[in-house]
Amino acid sequence: MEIIQLKNNLKVSLYFALKYFFSRKEKTVINIMNIIAVIVISVSTSSLFIVLSAFSGLKTFGLSFTDKFDPDFRIKPGNQKKLFLSEEELSKINLIPRVVESSPVIENKVVLNFKDKTMMAVLRGVCQEYSEIVQIDSLLISGRWFEKGYSEVIIGSSVARQLNLGIYDYSDLLKITVPRKLNTSTINFNPFKSETALVAGIYSSIEDMNKFYVFSNIDFARKIFQKKINEFDFIDLKVQGNPNIKELNKRVFDILGKSVIIESRKELNSSIYKMLNTENIILYFVFSLIVVISLFSVFGSIIIMYLDKKKEFFIFHAIGIVPKQIQQIFFFLGCCISWVGSFIGFLLGLVIVIIQKNFPFLYVPSTSLAYPVEIQFENCLIVLLTVFFLGSITSIIATAGIKNKAYVYLS
Repeated sequence: MEIIQLKNNLKVSLYFALKYFFSRKEKTVINIMNIIAVIVISVSTSSLFIVLSAFSGLKTFGLSFTDKFDPDFRIKPGNQKKLFLSEEELSKINLIPRVVESSPVIENKVVLNFKDKTMMAVLRGVCQEYSEIVQIDSLLISGRWFEKGYSEVIIGSSVARQLNLGIYDYSDLLKITVPRKLNTSTINFNPFKSETALVAGIYSSIEDMNKFYVFSNIDFARKIFQKKINEFDFIDLKVQGNPNIKELNKRVFDILGKSVIIESRKELNSSIYKMLNTENIILYFVFSLIVVISLFSVFGSIIIMYLDKKKEFFIFHAIGIVPKQIQQIFFFLGCCISWVGSFIGFLLGLVIVIIQKNFPFLYVPSTSLAYPVEIQFENCLIVLLTVFFLGSITSIIATAGIKNKAYVYLS
């Protein structure tokens, strides 16, 4: 009986709350306040959704470059600084289930010289098939991928701009210099070793990658770094689908031993992921604060509605509505304002994001690149739950003293 009575009490409270909210018989200050509150909440909600969708788009856009630049998995030396692998071991890695392609890599810092200009960079020597592991060749803006057996390199657009380099400049080749391995048996020992290479292609990626990485075939890198034939810095893997990580680790450990470390693309870019997640959280809290500020309009609407409807409390009392139910009426009223506003704002934000995604109207300044946006279910859920929760809390706070005031007023 108590449960039935409670349900009936809530139905009565909800009925009067909806009646107050949707009543438009006359243009009163209360009606105007309710409309303003709904509009303010709608704008703040749509802003929160648009910002989260835009950041998701930027995050996906930025990480797409790491997808093209970094492998699915990388095998790195553990306690040792280098990997020493035989041809048989390299072949066995390719036979691991779901491994599509693998490439040993030699990588180290170099000094680039072209005419009178100099800069530091990282030379990454890879196999010819490396473009099947990462999509670096898809980032080429001029030229081609290097050919096997030739002293050719692929440089970033920032390197090309800083050194004023172009492709296929046979008259003046790029000079690459590294410290030579110490050889005490030579009297006139030259501490540096240099090789020249032809720039075969230029790629464009995010600025940090453009500035540093230069690609060459692995034989050229082995020659300039004076590496042994079976000496590598790491091995990059291309896998099919989503492999079982434990199974992949076990297979690799069986071949190379447990002294190696296996890292996924996400682990390779852990600092980027952490930074993006942190920025996402900060943006969420900043715009949630804007939502909180907008909810003050709900507080004001409830107070004004309470003062206006105070004279009707005796009618409520006469038909059996107790002060607790009066409090519930204004609580539901506050929830109606905040929830309707949030839903309208969410729909408005969703429409704007869909239009930007399919018919872009905002572009990055000085470019033809549209601002990337992405609709994610988690963002939809976060926005709605956030505004619903904050709206409910605001309504609870705004109606906290109404029950006692109603007792005093009716006594």
